[in-house]
Amino acid sequence: MIALAILAVGFAGWLVTQLPDEAGTRTSIIMLAVGLLTGLALGALSATLLLQRRSRIVEIQRGYKWISAEFHYEIDEQDPHQHTHFVKIYIEATRDGAFLFRNQYLWSGSGSEAPLEVTSKGHRLLGEVKKSSGWAAYYVDLGHEMQKGERSCVEIVQRLTDSGEKFDPFIAKTVQERIDELTLSISLPQHLRPLAVWRIERTGFGPGAKVVRRDQGELGNGSPTAVFVKKNPKIGHNYELLWEYQHGRSIYG
Repeated sequence: MIALAILAVGFAGWLVTQLPDEAGTRTSIIMLAVGLLTGLALGALSATLLLQRRSRIVEIQRGYKWISAEFHYEIDEQDPHQHTHFVKIYIEATRDGAFLFRNQYLWSGSGSEAPLEVTSKGHRLLGEVKKSSGWAAYYVDLGHEMQKGERSCVEIVQRLTDSGEKFDPFIAKTVQERIDELTLSISLPQHLRPLAVWRIERTGFGPGAKVVRRDQGELGNGSPTAVFVKKNPKIGHNYELLWEYQHGRSIYG
């Protein structure tokens, strides 16, 4: 229906330009502009509704939905090659029987990764972390079959060694499902206090995504810390906490 409305509006805008110019050229231009803008608005609405519908289908199929997510990244005070990533995700069962949680990540560093640790009570890593095209995916056994409406918190710790010194100083999340709140945070050594930290929102993931928000975050006193909290983030959008130095983006100088 929305697609037909877009075609109809576009055709109406074209038709106005073909009629005798009794009302004046300005009216024709205005009508065409209105038609085009309406078509673009309906197109954006259609894409948004499609993403929301896909999110709901995924929630039902896997048996749970995300409520909130917290991602915290720390760099060691003594050795800047040693990094730790803390993940905390609250979920709610959308049907009876959900027992498996899936997540994935992409790390910009180059080196070794210690075995992923599941620290939430009653949960355990199921199988090995599977990697493909840079992405790593893993499954967590929730310990029992959840009942619809039941909530649980999955906590993960990743210990990373950036021996190749390729780490790009940012932490980000592309929202692929409905979520009430997203939190990105960092904790850095004093000697790695950055020149600036930025909170960035993009229309998607990858070089073609457009920046819709970029503002400077605040750095805490003492050891540098920064937080980016987003309520009801948009499905499909990418949220990033990025920091930079006088000499550029590398933390190694």
